[in-house]
Amino acid sequence: MAKDPILGTYQHFKGAFYEVLGIGDEAESGNKYVVYCAIGITENLLDDEAPTLGNRVVRNGAKGALAV
Repeated sequence: MAKDPILGTYQHFKGAFYEVLGIGDEAESGNKYVVYCAIGITENLLDDEAPTLGNRVVRNGAKGALAV
């Protein structure tokens, strides 16, 4: 059986950051789901071909959105 994820901040491979809030159980099926909240920032990763751009963090419209 898989372990529950560790609570904390994670970065999606596309750049957006999310806060894992906990595990939710569905009463009827017993399935477990990760409950997370969008932090609302995205880091634009550097491309090796354009090193002069630098890292930057931008706000996105997903701040506060909950998902499973």
